[in-house]
Amino acid sequence: MGLLGLMAACAPGRRPGGRIVTYWRRRADRAMAVAVAGELAWCIRRNGAPDFPDPVLREAGEITIPGDVPYRPQSVVEAYKPIRARMPPFTVEGATL
Repeated sequence: MGLLGLMAACAPGRRPGGRIVTYWRRRADRAMAVAVAGELAWCIRRNGAPDFPDPVLREAGEITIPGDVPYRPQSVVEAYKPIRARMPPFTVEGATL
C-alpha cells in the first residue's frame, strides 16, 4: 500500500496529529507493512480522499501517518476494508482500530 501507513485510514472523522501506530519486528513483516500501507493509502486517495498523507515506517517498526488525518467519506471506508483486514491491529490516537 503506499500507508502506511496503513494507514490512518480506519476511523471516520478528523484526528489531530493522525498518529497511527503498529509494530513490525521481523524484516519480512516490515517489508509487508510498507507494501500494505502503500496500497491502503492509494486506495484511500482513489476513493475520495486525495489529500491523504503517505504513511511512514520508522526504524523501530512503528508506522505513523503524519499530520492531521482528514475526514474520510463512507466510500473510502468501504473501499479500504479488504485491505485493512490484512493488517494487524494498530492505533490512532489511542483508539484500537
